[in-house]
Amino acid sequence: RCRALGKGVDEDDHPLVVQFAANDPQVFLSAALEAQAMGADAIDLNLGCPQPRAREGRYGAWLANEELAWPTICEMVKTCTDCQELRIPIFCKIR
Repeated sequence: RCRALGKGVDEDDHPLVVQFAANDPQVFLSAALEAQAMGADAIDLNLGCPQPRAREGRYGAWLANEELAWPTICEMVKTCTDCQELRIPIFCKIR
């Protein structure tokens, strides 16, 4: 988010990993590209958040626990790794 990173990051802020809770491949890719442009070194897809609002938003641990959503999770990662513009790594946080 622009609010969190301001106009970018300082040299002392690296390595910087930005974490997103997502459930839409294109939205996740757009966020990853924005984070990269602001200086992020990697992107973390949060699949571990157990909070009730994660259930309401259908992301985090609730998305990972939903077997029918696994193809969506794979598609989010694949959409990012297939994008030549995105040069930073993507990984997933699970609990």
